[in-house]
Parts: sequence; structure tokens; C-alpha cells
Amino acid sequence: MTSYRDEHAREHLNEHHFEMPAGFADGPTEGMSNVVYWWLSMALLVTPQQVQAQRLWQMSVRILSNETADGFDEDRWDILEDWLARAFKDISAGLPSTMAKPIRAAARLRTLDAIEAARHAVLHSDEVAAESAFDDERGPFTSLYWALDGWALFTSQYARPAADRHPEVLRSAANAAAELTPLRRTAPLTHNVDGLLTSLAFPRSNPKRADGRRSARRDPSPLTDGLY
Repeated sequence: MTSYRDEHAREHLNEHHFEMPAGFADGPTEGMSNVVYWWLSMALLVTPQQVQAQRLWQMSVRILSNETADGFDEDRWDILEDWLARAFKDISAGLPSTMAKPIRAAARLRTLDAIEAARHAVLHSDEVAAESAFDDERGPFTSLYWALDGWALFTSQYARPAADRHPEVLRSAANAAAELTPLRRTAPLTHNVDGLLTSLAFPRSNPKRADGRRSARRDPSPLTDGLY
């Protein structure tokens, strides 16, 4: 991990004071894991209300809030790391080659340098320049830039020993998932956010990768998959 990313993570944590959803001001509830607390605290702010109004989403949130204080948070970090890489690889299929190639490389290598290279390519792309010219701060390619920034922040902490990580950057992971939404219209995700909810709720149900870490892959659930 580079010193630049250390400084960027500290700056992000110190200067960006994001609001908390109702019920989150005092930390995790008795039945909620620390990883779920930080991830859900942003997911509840950025997920469309029409999704959150659905009964199945509400059921998933109740499980996450009440049944995840199980000591499996290291598995949840692994699942989020794998989910983000897979999501960016999926999204790359609908991008111009100047962005797709570095993003696919980042998804394969999963290093800060590779993610930074992808973020740089998007920032200096013609597509972002065109959105900036029209003050389109919510354009799909500008959103992609901020999604990559969130991925980099997450990775800057994932690279650390578990005890040394700043869990607040899990909010960046949740925001990155939301920032990818505009591009999902042309390149759908193999593993949607609804499946991620189930994975975070039941991390030991996910298979392990070759390196022994939990995968974001899981058997489809007829209850939640396809929700969001």
C-alpha cells in the first residue's frame, strides 16, 4: 500500500462526515456485526427508496441488523473484496476500450496501483470531460470515477492486517456499489446487490476461493436474487 493511499484514506475519514441513517448514531446494535454496521449505514442512504420499500429488502435488512454478531467479519471483508472486483469486471463489458482495459486489469490484479491506474484512465477520458462540460455530476462515467475511488479506499484498508483496518471505509464500498448503478443498464452484474445482502448475512454459506478466502459467488436465492 502506498503512502499516498494512506494519506487519502485519512483525509477521507477526517474530512468527509457523512450522515448516518436513523438508528445508527450510537454504533451497532447487539445483534449486528461491525462490518454490517458500516456497510449498511451507507447502503441505507444510497439505495433507491423503491427498492427499500420492497418487503424482501426489508427482511434482508432485519436479518443483517439482528443476526450477524457471529464473529465472521473477516469473511465479510473477503466477500466484499471479491464482490467489488467481480462487479467492476462485469461493468467493463459495456465501457469504451480505453476504460475497459485498465478496469479489467484492476479486477484481475486487485492492487491499489492497478485500481489507481483505472481511476486515472476514467478521470482523463473524453466521456468524463464531456459530462464535466455540461456540469453533469451524476453522469454514468463520473459515477464510475467515484465508484473506483470508493474501491481504492476499501482496498487501501483491506491490504492491512484485519486489526489495523479503518472499518469506516466499508461505507465507500457500499457507495461504490450504488455509483455503478447507471452502468448496470448496459452491463448487468453477475452478482447483484441483493445477493451481496444474503452473502453478508450468511457468509459461511459462500464457497472459498483457491486462496482460502470467501468468495462472493453463492447459490442463487429465489427470495432475494433479482431484487436489486
